[in-house]
Amino acid sequence: MNRAWALEPDNVHYRLRRGRVYRAHGQAALALKDFDAAIRERPDFYPAHLARARLLLSWPHAPADARRLATTDINIAALLAPDASVQRLQVADLCARIGRYSDALRAINLWIYFHRRDALLPYGWDTRCWIRAEGNLQLHRALRDCTRAAERLPKTSGVFEDRALVYLRLDRLHQAIASYDQALRMKPRLAAALYGRGLAELRTRQTAAGRADLAAAMKIDPDVTRLFAHMHLTP
Repeated sequence: MNRAWALEPDNVHYRLRRGRVYRAHGQAALALKDFDAAIRERPDFYPAHLARARLLLSWPHAPADARRLATTDINIAALLAPDASVQRLQVADLCARIGRYSDALRAINLWIYFHRRDALLPYGWDTRCWIRAEGNLQLHRALRDCTRAAERLPKTSGVFEDRALVYLRLDRLHQAIASYDQALRMKPRLAAALYGRGLAELRTRQTAAGRADLAAAMKIDPDVTRLFAHMHLTP
């Protein structure tokens, strides 16, 4: 990757790919440097705006103006990303992360319209389910979306994790635990699933199991508490 970049140092696609590799390896500062450079070279390169926004919103040591810059990046991507593109899903996801749920739902509904007859549709249902679950909005509609997605994507752990969050919001705690169990059987180290299951267990007076799950989740990802606090879900 570095050799390819050395041959074409101004290639924004190489910078984007390398930035993603840096981020995947926990080198956020280097990732941000590459995303910044790609955007300086091509201000309309919306994939780099999306990558930078996601990094800034998830990085605990992001610059002080991270949220403002991420919001600008999301706005630019929302203007430029094609309505039927996978990047439109990312726009919806990021809008939800900054609390703009109406914008997130508008983006995902548009994407679902363009993919209403193809194999990608269940991913749209799942994303819309998660947006509503995080925003505590229209939860019965969210449950319908997640249930449909689970039928079509039975080996996708995230669908069951999102459905469990809906059940948790609805205070259907035993169903939440069962759905988290399904997600964790596929991916045992899902910090958010462990934390969510822990909350449900505590609320059903399974104190030892709940505390164990919360501790395991925080060991995997110390920032998981911040995610749930943002959703007003705490022990």
